[in-house]
Amino acid sequence: MKDLTEETGAVECLGVKYKTILTPEQTAGAMSIVDSWSPAGSGPPRHFHEREDETFVMITGTCKVWIEGEELLAAPGESVFILL
Repeated sequence: MKDLTEETGAVECLGVKYKTILTPEQTAGAMSIVDSWSPAGSGPPRHFHEREDETFVMITGTCKVWIEGEELLAAPGESVFILL
């Protein structure tokens, strides 16, 4: 896996760096895959998607997610699937 702290072409938003791996155009609209690097305490505000499911695969660190009002903490080696 590339280090997004040094990756050219990564886009930064709210302290998080994102790099698109696969676009919807490359998958006939089936999905997109985006790699992200979030410093501790950063990340997007709570939000929801009207048309997309979302999956998080934790490589390092932890990620706090909310699913149906429940707060979960995903750790390295864990995946979280958030259904639309």
